[in-house]
Amino acid sequence: MKPVLYKNRYGDEFTFTPTEDGNILWEGNFEFSRQGFSNDDPRTINMVDPSGGPFIAKGMKSSLVHEDVKGKFVKEFIQKDDGWIIVLQE
Repeated sequence: MKPVLYKNRYGDEFTFTPTEDGNILWEGNFEFSRQGFSNDDPRTINMVDPSGGPFIAKGMKSSLVHEDVKGKFVKEFIQKDDGWIIVLQE
């Protein structure tokens, strides 16, 4: 599957690339962003919202993140140097 390009309301570009392990690599400018944490496990990030969007949270359908990835839901996020891994679950 090819990466999907998303341009937010400030003109920042983000790419969503499916990974071999069934998750999605989210890359872009996260200099100004906020994260939310799980009440059950404060180490688990369950929401990422860069300034200007897109807001992505636990429980969202994977097809809202990448139109070709269907039947899964956002479980959590793992921070990487170049962005975030959006961990998906069925």
